[in-house]
Amino acid sequence: MMENETETPVSARGPRRPSSRRKTRGLMQDKRGRWWIDYRTPEGKRRRKLYGSHEAAKTALAKIDLAKKDRTYTDPHASPTFKEFSGTYLKTVSIHKKSYDREMWFIRSLVAFFGEMKLCKIERTKVLDYRISRLKSVSKATVNREMSVLRHMFNIAIDQNLVAGNPARGGIGMKAFKEQARERYLEMGEVETLLTAIQARIVKNSSDKLKAAARKSWQYLHTAVVMALHTGMRKGEILGLRWENVNWERKTLLLLDTKNGESRRLPIDAILLRELSEHRSRVKNEEWVFPSFDNDGNIVPMADVKGSFGRVLEDAGITNFRFHDLRHTFASHYMMKGGQLYALSSILGHKDLKMTQRYAKLSPEYMDSQRDRMDTIWTPAPIPASETTNQTPSKYLQ
Repeated sequence: MMENETETPVSARGPRRPSSRRKTRGLMQDKRGRWWIDYRTPEGKRRRKLYGSHEAAKTALAKIDLAKKDRTYTDPHASPTFKEFSGTYLKTVSIHKKSYDREMWFIRSLVAFFGEMKLCKIERTKVLDYRISRLKSVSKATVNREMSVLRHMFNIAIDQNLVAGNPARGGIGMKAFKEQARERYLEMGEVETLLTAIQARIVKNSSDKLKAAARKSWQYLHTAVVMALHTGMRKGEILGLRWENVNWERKTLLLLDTKNGESRRLPIDAILLRELSEHRSRVKNEEWVFPSFDNDGNIVPMADVKGSFGRVLEDAGITNFRFHDLRHTFASHYMMKGGQLYALSSILGHKDLKMTQRYAKLSPEYMDSQRDRMDTIWTPAPIPASETTNQTPSKYLQ
């Protein structure tokens, strides 16, 4: 007979239930031949649970006794649903993270799957099912991020004595999927095409005064793209920049709100200096470099440029490209021009040099030039014709 997962809390008067025929130390059998377990939680609350066979009930009771002895017992009746706990997690844990918005989307997918399940009832097999099902609709990288959030949620639940173990912990079947790092960056010709496409949008909206707001948004995008190309800054660092952190005299930018939590200074080259100067003459706000308005009319930093950036990518005929790839573009061309990896790591704000290496991919053209240089290592220098009469050709030249 199948195990019934319904656990019945017992009130002071007790529920109406089938009378038992047999009862032995926490186990009892009703008139229909089904076996129940009858026990008390560490807090003294009485619990009864229905199992099919005597052996299943006996095993379950032994596990509960052991859990109480090891102080790892969790009361299923007191456990919140996954949906309830996820709401608490967002309000108390995620809210303090820079990745709050992204984490909210991850948890939304998790809730859609686990939903009303009791937190303590979620088993490892169910988590494995989630991994497999999500791979059908999202990338391996997304699944890895969602599993990381789920794992941390259960760790918090363990700290709060809501569950005894973490079904999303690492191990067999839970190893993170291998991700393929993006190598997409723009060649110089593509960079010119992209900037020309933005300029065309600016010109298109310059003749009509009614399109002043549209022209301003395209001008903002042009400055943001130039900043990304010339500094490797992240989109959030660009849009969250304040004028007080632009040092015109020293030609540097001070970034305070960074991904790794550490501030860093970046040099401003001649092209970016001119772009920022022109942008400053257009912006009236004294606080934000890219000011915008929220729903209440308050001045806030611009939230995103995804929509406008996507449109100019279409105009330029550039595919498979994101705003963050401008960071890859900067790093790649910096290295191809002879830049130092350690210096690039400092500019990008990486604590680990390995992170910088994935941004510093070199173009095929550069690799070809290095191959030509390597050929000279093993190819002997030309020998004068007068000396080659009785010499055997080198094996490398045959």
